[in-house]
Amino acid sequence: MKKLVGSINLECLDTYEAEKLEGMLSHTSDELTYLLGIVKTVESEVVIMLKDKSCHSVIMRDIESANTLNGFVRDLTFKKKSIKSIRHNDHKLQVTYIDNLLEI
Repeated sequence: MKKLVGSINLECLDTYEAEKLEGMLSHTSDELTYLLGIVKTVESEVVIMLKDKSCHSVIMRDIESANTLNGFVRDLTFKKKSIKSIRHNDHKLQVTYIDNLLEI
């Protein structure tokens, strides 16, 4: 059986915010991310806690983008998904992931 691969598009406020988010998502080891979870979301701002207990804010394009990021980070922390690759283009990230629950 093969794991199902998908992708998600995340839109940040600007290039700087996209680079910050890419850095947080890119720190992986053995398909595990260094994200601990979402601390708080206020409108389009998402505060992410890393496993070293440091918190970092990322400002998304809008509330919908913030909610998309929330759901994706939740899936990462519960190991439902793992990141395969990240592509960065201006203020947008395309994250390719492996769905750990579904197989084809």
